[in-house]
Amino acid sequence: MGFESIGLYSRRVCPTRFDSQTTYILFSEATCVLASRIERSDQSLQTLPPETDIDPITFYDILPSDVDVSSAPSIRQQWNRLLNVLISSTFDTTDQESLDVLTEILLNGRWDDLSQQQIRDLADHFSTLYVHALSGKSPNVRKKMSIQRLNFFLRNLLVPLDFVETDSSEHSLPYPCPWDWAQSDDQEIFVVSRTPNVIICKSGNETCLDLGLPTQVDFLHDGIFSIGSYYSDGLYTVRDKAAEFVPHNAPALLLFSIEGNPCFIDCHGQVIDLDSRKLISMAPTRNVSRVRRFGNQLFVMDWTVASRIHVMDLEDQTWRSCQTPGVFLSNDLLKLRDDIFVIDKQQGHIFKFDSSFQFIEKRCHLGRGPGMLFDPIAIHASADQSRLEVMNWVPGNIVSVPAF
Repeated sequence: MGFESIGLYSRRVCPTRFDSQTTYILFSEATCVLASRIERSDQSLQTLPPETDIDPITFYDILPSDVDVSSAPSIRQQWNRLLNVLISSTFDTTDQESLDVLTEILLNGRWDDLSQQQIRDLADHFSTLYVHALSGKSPNVRKKMSIQRLNFFLRNLLVPLDFVETDSSEHSLPYPCPWDWAQSDDQEIFVVSRTPNVIICKSGNETCLDLGLPTQVDFLHDGIFSIGSYYSDGLYTVRDKAAEFVPHNAPALLLFSIEGNPCFIDCHGQVIDLDSRKLISMAPTRNVSRVRRFGNQLFVMDWTVASRIHVMDLEDQTWRSCQTPGVFLSNDLLKLRDDIFVIDKQQGHIFKFDSSFQFIEKRCHLGRGPGMLFDPIAIHASADQSRLEVMNWVPGNIVSVPAF
């Protein structure tokens, strides 16, 4: 297993499947340490490194389907014990040893004793615990990441063996763990997890900027882009490869206009007039993670609350909170004509709703390969609006599927 250095991060380069005699469990690779070699046995998983050393860029980059497993022994008794312990646990009462043992079991291919419903119930439980940990801003990073990785494992096991997403395609990006991208007629901007973290592509050339800790980019008008953040104060505008900082005492996510007046929304849900700095409105949530504007509507996502999206009508400045049944964590959404498409970080699905957020259908699954999503982070429409393009954080790619 090799590594290549990209910016300040180290990214693992691995085969699509692992040797059948060995399972590689990804630990911290912040210093390019090779993942530990775990022989197939009933021993507990080796201890993870201290929380300060865990690198999410590589920690999540493995799935059960990556492992080529021959006949594995039944461990029904161990399964029953683990299920009883884990399915009834809260985030605080979940013990790390049980999480580590389950990780080893799944990567060693011993899941046949579980029914699809048991796998789904456990994945749903882990998703609930993960969202709870985000809302409580739990300091136990190791436990939170272990729970999330197990959710990814279990969702991957739920992919039907005959699953085929027709007419899908994907292409890898040369940037590690991307956050978002946007394009105008003559340029494309990527926001990524490295320094510099903003890449402007125009006429075959790249211009790289370092603009705080950006997490989203939106095309506004006349060649102007908004570069917002969930982590660093203020936001930026970019035009003609030049950036201008918009100062604010909290992270701000999106610059937009109300009746021609420039405004922005920050991570606390405050909608603020850019010039006067007066408070215009407050979102129904005090934790804003991502914001998109489509027409006269502002869509606000809170990654710490499951199954809910807030919508602001920019004409009368009223808010409504909408349930998104079936969705655990809405990483992003796209309004395309009269339909709304929501990507769920936890399940790797694209959910389709009508304009009133009534569920219509869902597509895609969590994994690697055609039509598969792995930690989807952003969704946009193709230029002709015939396709949905989804950016995935862990593999660093964009998956394209027909709009449905």
